[in-house]
Amino acid sequence: MRTLLLRFFLPCTLPVLALLLYTGLYDAPPRTRTFLDRNGKVIGTLNPAYGGLQDWTPLDRIPPEAVERTIRAEDRWFYWHRGINPFSIAKALVDNLARGRVVRGGSTITQQLAKNLMTPAPRTFANKFRESLLALGLEMKHGKAWILERYLNTVYYGRRSYGIAAAAQAYFGKDLLGLTSQEIGFLVAKPKAPNRTSPLAPLLIKERGGGEVARHFLEYVAQNRPNAANVLQTTLDLDLQTNLEQATARLLAGRAFQDPKLTAAAVVIDVKTGDLLAMVGSRDYLDENIDGQVNAAVALRQPGSTLKPFTYFAAFAKGFGPDSIVPDQPLSFQAAGVEESESYAPQNFDRRFHGNMTIREALANSYNVPAVVTLNQIGLSYYHEILRRFGFTTLKRPPMHYGLAVTLGSGEVTLLELTNAYAALARGGHFLPYRAVSVGARRAVPVQIKSIIPNSIQYAADVTSILTDPDARLKAFGFNESMTIEGHDVAVKTGTSYDHRDNWTVGYTPSYAVGVWVGHADGSPMLGPDGSMSTSGSTAGPTTGATGAAPLWHAAMENVLRDKAPEKFAVVRDNPRRGQRSAVPTIAEPRKPWRIVNPLPNATFRLHAYLPAVHQKIAAEAGAAQDQNLRWFLNDRFLGASQGDSTVWIVPEPGKHKLTVKSQDGSQEEIAFRVVSEE
Repeated sequence: MRTLLLRFFLPCTLPVLALLLYTGLYDAPPRTRTFLDRNGKVIGTLNPAYGGLQDWTPLDRIPPEAVERTIRAEDRWFYWHRGINPFSIAKALVDNLARGRVVRGGSTITQQLAKNLMTPAPRTFANKFRESLLALGLEMKHGKAWILERYLNTVYYGRRSYGIAAAAQAYFGKDLLGLTSQEIGFLVAKPKAPNRTSPLAPLLIKERGGGEVARHFLEYVAQNRPNAANVLQTTLDLDLQTNLEQATARLLAGRAFQDPKLTAAAVVIDVKTGDLLAMVGSRDYLDENIDGQVNAAVALRQPGSTLKPFTYFAAFAKGFGPDSIVPDQPLSFQAAGVEESESYAPQNFDRRFHGNMTIREALANSYNVPAVVTLNQIGLSYYHEILRRFGFTTLKRPPMHYGLAVTLGSGEVTLLELTNAYAALARGGHFLPYRAVSVGARRAVPVQIKSIIPNSIQYAADVTSILTDPDARLKAFGFNESMTIEGHDVAVKTGTSYDHRDNWTVGYTPSYAVGVWVGHADGSPMLGPDGSMSTSGSTAGPTTGATGAAPLWHAAMENVLRDKAPEKFAVVRDNPRRGQRSAVPTIAEPRKPWRIVNPLPNATFRLHAYLPAVHQKIAAEAGAAQDQNLRWFLNDRFLGASQGDSTVWIVPEPGKHKLTVKSQDGSQEEIAFRVVSEE
């Protein structure tokens, strides 16, 4: 008996056991994750393994018509074979041998399921054999009903949707039981060519389905929380998210006729908790022409002038005040060891210079030269440390890599971290990491909140007082209703990157921060209203943050503040003498009664050959009280005397120069500057 068992039973049983064990490697229950919004509403269900929507539905809840039509379309002999159809395989084998490669599968539904369950691999004879082996094991272990249910819940239907239930939502915004016969037929045909557009699509898909709402947000959370629970409550406000997606599509629809690649992103953050309330990654997730599946909310982009508030925040910490005077004039800056030809000469957006002005006027009107001058005074290393404390993690290179142009947006940041940095300003200069997943009903004690630097609340209040003042920005922006919200105090800043590739508007109230980006997902320049490149040469004018992103920001902020009571920003008392019409005091000399205001240390002036030098005089000025008498020396030769903040003029000559100023009390200050000839 034992001999008979060894000779016949075991040789027959071992292959079966091996096959069942092999099958067990691939047929584990799928792990889907359902995401809820902050109020418990279902946003969607994703399968992290696929990175797409998957709403698992038992076979008895799938319409019989969908099951029957799928079998007829994919495998009419499904109930007659045991995983492999020999006739289909023979036909495919003849075709494949004739071509010398795999061109025809001859796959049954079971074999297709086996392929879906296995790691994607090239179409080779060896891999085809592995799929066939797994198909035999699935039939032996589970049977037809299990295979049909698993197939109909895992096969790809396009639109990043896996399974027929997810596809019904993605294409039609419907549950399976609400599908019409024509819609079922549309879906049944999809697995053969999921990315091909059917001629019936425009007739059937009359509007956007519900399946792509918050898709970028879901994928962002799934990627950053790979080991989260199967049901995950997020911080998203689904109603706000839906309204914001609709507003984005609506407001960009007109411009998209002239600029088909135009897309946008928007982020809303709760200032008090750091909760991410909404995230729009593109104007249409499903539009391949705009790379709609690229989440622009977390893509690296040049932020333009939106970093200037942090430049002045850092300056206030160094002793500047909103009324400090900064120059706006032709200047060049040169890093140590850099040739003169590579010196940096910033320009304003309007290609004009506006003379001396207060920081309030400089920031409100977003003038470039004063921002660069200010950054040169406070130092790149200190500024980058301030940016790091505000949560900017993407500016990873040394400060000198970005240079002084970093305040104008020479680095790259994400909309999400930029908006959260503005939320820190709204919070009084206190940083709190944003979060997308709820930890409870609310964050009762925000233990991670921390002050950027001592006295942050004062410096943030100074920035906010400027950004909330529409009168202060009239010179550059006029009255722009997109930058105001009726009945509410809002701080707002716009930005435009080099060559008008990115438009930004970011702003906040005491409770909410909203950021908007508009541009092309591939980083190419936008097209202007006349269809030409959106540059300063566009006949219809360039697209800027104030014209391109501000209207969407306005719509988003209105959505956020709907039915909300108006709030006022806290007023912080300040030393009235801080920064009053004087040069910026530094940490080294905080009590000095006067300073050289102009020229700036190591400034470079250009002497034009076509104009006499006497008509290109350089203004030498000091910030001093009116009773302060000063004597000026150029290269140790007496230049002139001044009282208070009056001006002494320098006739420029090419070369390096030393300017020394001595006061009546014996104190003195010395700076160096240079003049270069320019043909």
